[in-house]
Amino acid sequence: MTITGAWNDRNTGVVPEAILGFREVEGQHSGANKFQVAVDIFKEFDLEEKIFCITSDNAISNSTFLQCLTDYCDNNGLDFKLNNWIRCLVHVIYHSVKEAIKHFKPLLTKLVKVVRAPPQRPKKFKGILWN
Repeated sequence: MTITGAWNDRNTGVVPEAILGFREVEGQHSGANKFQVAVDIFKEFDLEEKIFCITSDNAISNSTFLQCLTDYCDNNGLDFKLNNWIRCLVHVIYHSVKEAIKHFKPLLTKLVKVVRAPPQRPKKFKGILWN
């Protein structure tokens, strides 16, 4: 698991980034195990009170991880809430396109067959597109 950090350098206005931790998650990649790794890294860099947001994909284990982190912060008076979780747009787009392809696959299969057919079938091609 990799934890990266970005912060605002008020002196320069630059937002530097750094890899804070690249750790193996012991056992399953469950949300609880990811949470423990992340909290260890946050403590190592004294960042528990400075967490603004977390960006990850929508995996169920990440939902659990963020819920564990939110509960931990609530119990320790830290200002991190579940709505500070930012879902990675690339993963959202990937899963949306993957789901759309499932629905269009029958039409695409028919379309490929017609496009590969001899040129005498333009009426059939139009019929598939508009029906």
